[in-house]
Amino acid sequence: MLSDSPIVFAVAPDKPTAAFARRAFSRAGIGAAAFVQGESQAAALTRKIRDAGDRAVIAVLDSRSPRASLDAIAACGASGGLALCLAEPQGPSTADRDGWLFGQIWSQRGGLCCPDIGTMIEAIRLHAFLGPSATTSVRTAPSRSAVAARLGALAARLGVLSAARDKSAAPTLEIAASGEVSLCASGSRLALPDPESSLRALGLLASGARKSGAEPSPPVDRDVVDLIVRPPARTLSEVASKRLVEAYGIALPKERLCASPTESTRYAAELGTPAVLKLVRPGTPNKALSGAVRLGVSGAAHVRRAHHELVRRGKALGPPAPLGVLVCPEIGGGARIWIARERHPVLGLLVAGGAGDRPTEPAGFALAAPATIVECRRALAGAGLAAQPAQLDALAEATSRLSRLVGDLGDRIDLAEIHPLVAPEDGPALALDALIAVSD
Repeated sequence: MLSDSPIVFAVAPDKPTAAFARRAFSRAGIGAAAFVQGESQAAALTRKIRDAGDRAVIAVLDSRSPRASLDAIAACGASGGLALCLAEPQGPSTADRDGWLFGQIWSQRGGLCCPDIGTMIEAIRLHAFLGPSATTSVRTAPSRSAVAARLGALAARLGVLSAARDKSAAPTLEIAASGEVSLCASGSRLALPDPESSLRALGLLASGARKSGAEPSPPVDRDVVDLIVRPPARTLSEVASKRLVEAYGIALPKERLCASPTESTRYAAELGTPAVLKLVRPGTPNKALSGAVRLGVSGAAHVRRAHHELVRRGKALGPPAPLGVLVCPEIGGGARIWIARERHPVLGLLVAGGAGDRPTEPAGFALAAPATIVECRRALAGAGLAAQPAQLDALAEATSRLSRLVGDLGDRIDLAEIHPLVAPEDGPALALDALIAVSD
């Protein structure tokens, strides 16, 4: 066994998988206590993780683990331990959407997804060798062998190796002429029998080391929230929906609810750009399909005519009566996403989203509500969103604020969407449209 062996808790979906895990870990010199996942063992597992402190390692052998396993991750992270999950990288377009969702929430809570059992075993060995605080910087000892060149290229792709200011303290990857690879740190040496799995594991540990501290909660206008979110059950108008997301600190474009064609014309002239006119009417979830929106309107005559058309359209739709016409600037470009509330039978309240202007399936990312800004930024970056760093930051902050709204209001609302949320090149992300439904 390893001299500083961590305390490993293997969580498996059934007894045969648990026995397989114990044998695999034992062959690598790692002792593991096995648990069959389920609510009945959740409390005992969490207690043992807390008792183990920073030596705790939870290794889950099924990415579709129940909520109890996800709660164990939080206990592991709080004690400074390591949480690993055996999961192949997969996108939301796969048939196993639940597996993808669990992987998303697992990563959000500080767990690391291992593509194979070899990488998981190497992650545990490296965690024991380097200590609970995983390093993000490794230097290579001089070597010109073919093995060194191949591993150096692999390490660069994984983002493992980087220059360290204090090279004497940085772990060193040494490659002998015979091809043997070792990791040296603090005067100790660890042989890497499978260098490629070890490099993947080191990359996972390095990414897991970048954790954020607690974030201050932004202020919320509770008076506005309590005024809007109250019975009866109904789908809010766009204006009311936007006022609710604004109460949670999400920025809105410069816009005005206008009661007459003259007011719309004057405000459109103030904007000085092509305008968007939208009928404001409770219970209209899709204005485009309902013929309740006009895009790229410019000039006084066109604005006046668009206002009249929208009012006539509102009357044709029947009750409830229109509240007016919303006049706002037409905003093109920018990094654009949609985000929406979702309730999962196991994972609970989520915020899912993806690139583009309107909710689509499949989503590109999912987060447990509430989620921190750092968690949201990591999810957006992992979804491959094409955006500049400042735009990602702005989208992440607004997504985090909507996740707080979803988490705070819980079952008081049935629906919460922003489509689209647009981040310009600078400044906050803007909710161009929002839709919220109040529950009974």
